[in-house]
Amino acid sequence: MRIAYFDCFGGISGDMCLGALVDAGLDPHGLEEELKRAGITGFSLTTQLVQRQGIGATQVSVNLTENAPPFRGLPEIRVILNQSLLSQEVKQKALRVFERLAEAEAQVHKLPVDKVHFHEIGATDALVDILGTLLGLERLGIKQIYASALPVGRGPVVCQHGILPNPAPATLELCRGIPLYDVAVEGELVTPTGAALITTLATQFNTWPPMQVKLIGYGAGSRPMPRANVLRLWIGEMLENTAPLPPDLIAKIIVPQSFSSENQESTQNEGHQKPPALQLEEVYLLESTIDDMNPEWFTRLRSQLEKAGAIDTYYRQVLMKKGRPGIELCVLSHATALPDLVRTILGETTTLGVRIRAEKRICLPRQIETIETPAGPMEVKVTWAPRPKGGWYCRVKPEFESFHKAAENLDLTAPEVEALAASCYQKKPVV
Repeated sequence: MRIAYFDCFGGISGDMCLGALVDAGLDPHGLEEELKRAGITGFSLTTQLVQRQGIGATQVSVNLTENAPPFRGLPEIRVILNQSLLSQEVKQKALRVFERLAEAEAQVHKLPVDKVHFHEIGATDALVDILGTLLGLERLGIKQIYASALPVGRGPVVCQHGILPNPAPATLELCRGIPLYDVAVEGELVTPTGAALITTLATQFNTWPPMQVKLIGYGAGSRPMPRANVLRLWIGEMLENTAPLPPDLIAKIIVPQSFSSENQESTQNEGHQKPPALQLEEVYLLESTIDDMNPEWFTRLRSQLEKAGAIDTYYRQVLMKKGRPGIELCVLSHATALPDLVRTILGETTTLGVRIRAEKRICLPRQIETIETPAGPMEVKVTWAPRPKGGWYCRVKPEFESFHKAAENLDLTAPEVEALAASCYQKKPVV
């Protein structure tokens, strides 16, 4: 599993997060285009290499290209996120970051959450910092985040409210329960945006699991300081102390010798690219047994679990104490969704607890494509599967909404729609 460690030696801010991601290999032009395609406009990104106490680092600047509201509240942010074309996972994480910011500001100002204005935090550049960081983490395939303790500078902080103590009140509120340490440097090292991002995303502070570092990035802050004003980002693969499968066995499963390049002729399906290898993922299985819940609640439960980030949800029939029939709820999850899923299970069911364990799963490579059919464009899931004696073959399955639409429009049965999708995919032109 790919993880990241945020080494906040010089503090953390939104632009430092972007700089560290770009320095580690994220394409800034692709990031800007993706943000604009998602509906976030009125800005451009510029990057430059700078020196901070002899360390080369990347500084990312968000340049505003049109007038934007000087500040926004949580309701306006919700509208922007809901109308954007960002992935559901990025939307959910971004909303949680802004909700925590609003909760912190509300606590400081003694106001209801929806009455809080974000001031600098709600401006377009801060919106780009937060969404760009989340998109960058997604693009680099990072599944879990760890962080160092956070340094706190000295002296006052100047902001729209005036001169405030350091750290700013909202920043300190966000850092409740997070390890902090004093640094003999004048100035703000941890900004509210940086605090909101790292305290929302990181699963653990001041430590990290064994990892094999693959990428390193240095993100530069904008203020000159006697201490290197950089955020160092480590990106790599988590090393398992007690892996359920030996690494050499995993390697043989993922890339079997019989599927080597000299046996790949059958993968060159006309008009389609050679498929990727099998995919190894670390996931978590959450389980709860329930014997006293209204069956009608299970429909809502599944929907809420999907919104909270579940990969899959399924039920098993079980026999519980005193011979009572019950249901075992099973939810598959990535690490980042665990907190929301646990809260959903405990809040939406009658269970008294949740069991959690780490699992490994090996997945077939797959992707969603759009093909042209007599019923119009159809979304299909294209899956590559290995043949036992070498080579690969392709499976094509229509996505439900497209499947239903084609069946209705052409008055076809389910098997006919499936055959139509497979036939049209084979005729797909070379890209």
